[in-house]
Amino acid sequence: MASSLVLPRHTNIYGSVVDDPALFISPTFTVEVFATHEVAAPLSDEDFYWVHKDGQWRIGFRTEEATGDFRVIYSIYYANGSYTRNFVQAIPLCAWHHFALCISPSGADDLAEIFMDGNRIDSQIISSTFGALVDSTGNLYLGIMNAAIGGLSFPWFGRVNGLRLSDSQRYSGAIYTVPSYPFVNDGNTKGLWLCNEGTGTTLADLSGNGNNITINGAALWADEYPGEPCPGFIDVT
Repeated sequence: MASSLVLPRHTNIYGSVVDDPALFISPTFTVEVFATHEVAAPLSDEDFYWVHKDGQWRIGFRTEEATGDFRVIYSIYYANGSYTRNFVQAIPLCAWHHFALCISPSGADDLAEIFMDGNRIDSQIISSTFGALVDSTGNLYLGIMNAAIGGLSFPWFGRVNGLRLSDSQRYSGAIYTVPSYPFVNDGNTKGLWLCNEGTGTTLADLSGNGNNITINGAALWADEYPGEPCPGFIDVT
């Protein structure tokens, strides 16, 4: 049976790989994951990041205690500053989801689009005044924003069963076709980690670029994958 990487609450488990030229994708790119979201209720104002290319882009979600909202949040780093957006979005708990961030040119500007489970849930124009996309030398992180001194920075809680980086706009329009599980490697793939090894602390990069992700901490695995029911919370205390 296929496995998924588990990132439980109150642990120090996350993945990282050092910078490589293949991880800088511009001007058009797609970042996408198959994952679950398992924070039951906003107990405080917190950010949780699915994936982050340090100094270039990041995507995750935010909880707001006062309103009880869940919000998708993402940031893109440009030469003249960073563009950050967050917006309210219901994300069903303990269920597999497909999430994607697509950046593509729109005239002189950039178009940022967020997709989830067959629907485009947000679309924004990013002004050309921000300049060119930053070519960061920072690490790629899975499950946190970065490895902060003295602890983890904005860790994500859930299961993950696939991360793909592409140098193309894979999705467009108000409705899109969710890719079949698992993600496949093709000519536009710059990084592909299926996160289904089931053992060990290495997530193999199947793109051919050799950027294997190392799991920091005691990796946890579960015999679950997209298309199967998610059995429940890992830990939400």
